[in-house]
Amino acid sequence: STGVGSTLGAGVYVLTGSVARNDAGPAIILSFTVAAFASMLAGLCYAEFGARVPKAGSAYIYSYVTVGELWGFVIGWNLVLEYIIGKLLVARAWSSNLDSLTGGVIANASRAAMPMNVPGFASYPDFLAVGLIMLVTLLLSIGMKVSSILMTVLTAVNIVVLIFCAVAGFIKGKQYKEQWGNGGFMPYGFSKMMEGAASCFYAFVGFDTIACVGEEAKNPSKSIPRSIIITLVICLVAYVVVSAALTLMQPYYELDVGAPLPNAFIHVDMGWASKPVAVGSMCALVASVLGAAVGMPRIVFSMARDGLIFRVLATVSNKNRTPVVATILSGIFSAFMALIFDLNDLVNMMSIGTLMAYTLVACSVLLLRFRPDAVDETINEGNICPQSRVHACIRVCIPVVEYTLPSFECACLCSLKRIPSYADPLCIGGSFPQSSVQTRVEFVLISLPDTTENAMFNSSIEWDLHQLLHPSPPVPTPATSNTVLISTLLSLVIMTLLSVLLVWGGENIMRWWGILLISVMVVLILLLGGVIARQPQSRRALLFKTPLVPSIPLLSIFINIYLMLKLPGATWIRFGVWMVVGGLMYFGYGMRHSSEE
Repeated sequence: STGVGSTLGAGVYVLTGSVARNDAGPAIILSFTVAAFASMLAGLCYAEFGARVPKAGSAYIYSYVTVGELWGFVIGWNLVLEYIIGKLLVARAWSSNLDSLTGGVIANASRAAMPMNVPGFASYPDFLAVGLIMLVTLLLSIGMKVSSILMTVLTAVNIVVLIFCAVAGFIKGKQYKEQWGNGGFMPYGFSKMMEGAASCFYAFVGFDTIACVGEEAKNPSKSIPRSIIITLVICLVAYVVVSAALTLMQPYYELDVGAPLPNAFIHVDMGWASKPVAVGSMCALVASVLGAAVGMPRIVFSMARDGLIFRVLATVSNKNRTPVVATILSGIFSAFMALIFDLNDLVNMMSIGTLMAYTLVACSVLLLRFRPDAVDETINEGNICPQSRVHACIRVCIPVVEYTLPSFECACLCSLKRIPSYADPLCIGGSFPQSSVQTRVEFVLISLPDTTENAMFNSSIEWDLHQLLHPSPPVPTPATSNTVLISTLLSLVIMTLLSVLLVWGGENIMRWWGILLISVMVVLILLLGGVIARQPQSRRALLFKTPLVPSIPLLSIFINIYLMLKLPGATWIRFGVWMVVGGLMYFGYGMRHSSEE
């Protein structure tokens, strides 16, 4: 329920009209399917990322703790973009649904009074969206907590509205089956359908909350991937069914971008239904804007507390313990963007930021899986036990020749476990009779006070013995880790070049040299993946590990890069400006004021 409640929301009310009309037509159902598959791969990577820091609760903190400050800032800065746009995007959709209740009077009056004929911006300033954002910001800044009962009621209304739209849409759509034949199922072609998939990625943002609560799951290794897949399947079915009903009710080229569902019912002479559908849509959108507004200050507060952005943003109210400065300033910035940008541009901006963040998450998972474990999580082998760092030692003697009177080669193996600092274990002790076992183990003699903690430590010797008698696979080393790093970087470069060729190659990719070039790139990616797969992986125990590593992270990275390149050039320009501002913030302020520094 956590995943579905976080994911199934604004996407169906925001995206269906704009993507179907401008990018995919009836093939929007394929756009949603591709986006769901990309989200599933990203979700599996995110689940392992979250398992490494199960109490953190955000991709920024995961990355900050596990892969470093700079990587954490890049992911956090992209998440800030995601939260800001998520809030103002839903606010504009709420405004559009309210406008549909008035028959477009509000929009027409605003457009006539204050036209904005500037390319790349909205046609008129949306003061309703600004008002909603500022109202929610004000409520949160004085300590308002979103009631679980209210969220449950709003989610229930959302589900009822979607079921009604699907059933009524298919009933009325029977009279309009020619809609899918008028221009074809994929009127804009495969390339535009994939552009729609890049935009539709926004509809599945929210599944990462499943990984955030992984520590509370009874069986995380099974429940986390199962919950992610079930959530995405449920949301995909809802999006596909509603989109199909929508495009059957009204031709895709006539769909309203801001409020497609209410206007579609008016088109099929069910005007009476447009009002409750609009009200239900607004209830769902209010829940979404509240959720986005609650999450936004959290990431800003975390980054400010770490000193990566201005520390004043980490100011907490003494009265209600809320990050009041972060809440107010993020609300003002969101309101300003909602005033000047239109719906479609906002969807693409959020998609590119989220795709970038999850690409970095997949890279991080790949590198961390093959990184050498920390000192206190490895077994050190050798004849010399570093007493200053070792907590338990076992001397193992293995016969050189079996089934005869053996000679023994002995080594001191040291398990680097945490026990009280006053323990000073030595690699000495007695041995088993040679006649009873082929492998003789000489145990360490440790004299510790009889406490619960020491008893737990002494019980771990049995585990150590099992590990020593059944050798584990090779462990990562700095050399193997560097091999994975170089292979990953080369894979990123080749994947980017391949995506550029697929996106902008046009008819050239069907010529012999285009096919040859694509084949060479694919083979190189497979070879690099094979090199990565042959390196030893970390033996660290986690609540959840991404399956089929390195295949799933590499496939997720490639799909994310491809979908990002399918977004319009104007979106990349806006995203580039955002990242330049982030770079100035980090190198001009964060590096000198960070807590790590």
